[in-house]
Amino acid sequence: MPPKKLLSQLGNIEEFATTYTADIQHRDGQGKKQHIRGPGRSSRTRAERDLASIREASQGHATWAEGLAAMHSKNLELHQASEKEARVAMGIDQYLSQRMAHKVEDSDPETDGDDDDGTGDPYHGIDLAACVKLAEEPPAKIELREPPKDANDASVQLACFRSIKETPEALEAILLARADPNLVVDDDISPLRKVIAFARTRDVAAMRELLLRHGAMESKFERQRWHERQSADANESAWLRNFHRSAFLRLYKYAHTSSAATNTVSLIRDDREG
Repeated sequence: MPPKKLLSQLGNIEEFATTYTADIQHRDGQGKKQHIRGPGRSSRTRAERDLASIREASQGHATWAEGLAAMHSKNLELHQASEKEARVAMGIDQYLSQRMAHKVEDSDPETDGDDDDGTGDPYHGIDLAACVKLAEEPPAKIELREPPKDANDASVQLACFRSIKETPEALEAILLARADPNLVVDDDISPLRKVIAFARTRDVAAMRELLLRHGAMESKFERQRWHERQSADANESAWLRNFHRSAFLRLYKYAHTSSAATNTVSLIRDDREG
């Protein structure tokens, strides 16, 4: 009788129409064929990750039976997580539908009634001396949201959380309502990776710390991205500070000599040629 394969070598990916599933076949004590089937996934990559997780669960056990039991236990965890993910995905669809239903398309108030023919002073009414403040980030637009009704609703809100627009306080309220900081729906990225990639410079460290404090798991890749983000923010801050100071001081100088319109054209020409 040929030797049994290692548990970590068992299994493959089964494809049914557009669904992919990790499947591990083995025989029980009576020689009857059994299956450990993972949850159905919409992409092969997700199913391959499931297979790797189930195989990994078999490691470090003294007997074949103990390894199989650990694989069954991991598979149950994956199915429970998949069911939770499906509930959150449904909640996301409802949330986005409500946002679209209440979205009001408004015209730009800065362009309403604008009959400028392009020959006037484009800087009329603007305090050019205040332009240097543009080197600083404008305040975040705070979006008021309903408090989460339960942990599932909190996970929905976390999946829809837009770190580029919202605040650390809003994120903390969601996490305190027991949102799952590690839940990833379909082929999305984790909440932690979204924060590292998209949060505003002044908020990114606080948001990342909140997620970690509430149980977010930071991979080696995400730690690397965090170090890259810190370096980029430090360099960009210095570059923007110098860029805006130079550009706006020139703008102020040009706009306050003889003809503002003529000087503005000259400024634009200088910038293009430079």
